Amino acid sequence: MFTEENLSPIEIAEKRGLSEDSVYGHFIKMHQSGIDFDFSQFITSEEIQQIKNAEKTLENPDALKPYFEYFEEKMPYWKIKMGLYL
Repeated sequence: MFTEENLSPIEIAEKRGLSEDSVYGHFIKMHQSGIDFDFSQFITSEEIQQIKNAEKTLENPDALKPYFEYFEEKMPYWKIKMGLYL
């Protein structure tokens, strides 16, 4: 899965006293630092495309809330952030 202990993101969050959003943020930081990371287990190519389309429609907002509202609060912040990163 995700660690030597085979913990899910939710389990990692609980064990470390973090929010699940923070765990996904750490995955992005790991990738930015050069660690090979497979994001496809968390976000589909279709979701990435939806986020990219929203980015154009919303004219590149500098915050995540407009995206969250655009998706009628049905797509979590961490997924929006991940889609924008990819």
